[in-house]
Amino acid sequence: MEKAFGKKKEEMNRLDANRQLLEMLKDLVEKNPELRFGQILAGYGFIINDPQENFYVESTNILARVQKP
Repeated sequence: MEKAFGKKKEEMNRLDANRQLLEMLKDLVEKNPELRFGQILAGYGFIINDPQENFYVESTNILARVQKP
């Protein structure tokens, strides 16, 4: 039962992180209309040069990376 609960909690953290990332992207798109979407993703740290890392990294880790000053 704990595993199922732990998984649900992890999914909720991921869902919350996804929502925060979307809000950040929305704000960045509005503030930077001259940038292409890919430029925003790469320039603000949403994606990195390692395609495998981009595929497997948790949303919470991406959120932590883009929130760094």
